[in-house]
Amino acid sequence: MERYIVYNAENNDRTVVVLPALGERKEIYAHLAAQMADYRFIAIDLPGHNQDNQADVSIGGFVREIKKILNDLQIPAAHLVGNSIGAWICEAFYAEYPAYVKSLTLLDGGYYFLADREEDEGEIMLPVIDSLEELEQAVDETILAMDKLAESERQLFKDYLMNNFYLQGDSYMHHSREQALNRLSKEVTATDYCLKQAADIPLILLLAEESMDEFSLEKMQLFKVAHPDADVKIICRGYHFLPITNAADVAAVMRELLSQQ
Repeated sequence: MERYIVYNAENNDRTVVVLPALGERKEIYAHLAAQMADYRFIAIDLPGHNQDNQADVSIGGFVREIKKILNDLQIPAAHLVGNSIGAWICEAFYAEYPAYVKSLTLLDGGYYFLADREEDEGEIMLPVIDSLEELEQAVDETILAMDKLAESERQLFKDYLMNNFYLQGDSYMHHSREQALNRLSKEVTATDYCLKQAADIPLILLLAEESMDEFSLEKMQLFKVAHPDADVKIICRGYHFLPITNAADVAAVMRELLSQQ
């Protein structure tokens, strides 16, 4: 499996690098890339995801890999977008290689130190599903719980979630490795990758309404104080998987920003 995929490759003068959430695949950005067909999208899998077996599953190693991909593709700088843990990794990349970053878009992540919220709940255990029928039932239950999800997005998201599993023998296995999920999860709760000072590049924070609570609202306000020039918006009827569940809303905000670049 290729570590990255390029959408809209012909638009090589406007490049957006996109990183998915923990446990998700680069293909979660296909819908957003279609919404922004006049921009080249480079979607990169997190280490240990999408049946990747590389040994280095650290955030530091991944940051260096992103830089290598940009160098290999002869891209001097790009707009960075990250969903959930991908947002924190975008911030880590910007801290290490600021000259490579034209703007930052944080999708439901990256606006507070994750350790402020999450307690150590032990090791992540990935499911092993015994039949296609059980997999379909689990995915259907996930979709039904997202009662504000637009009808046009339901089948799209269901198809994506079904492909998060692959058949091995008689069972359906999750695409990512437990070792990678646990290493990345622990690293982002042990190290504060959030921006420590106001960014000197355009900055967007988009939050999913359906994921918000009092803690999120408090942290959002603190983020706005720390980054007064940032564009901060709550996506109405938004879900944590913003690149696929709310792609049109995300695209509208990003277009407004990128048109100014």
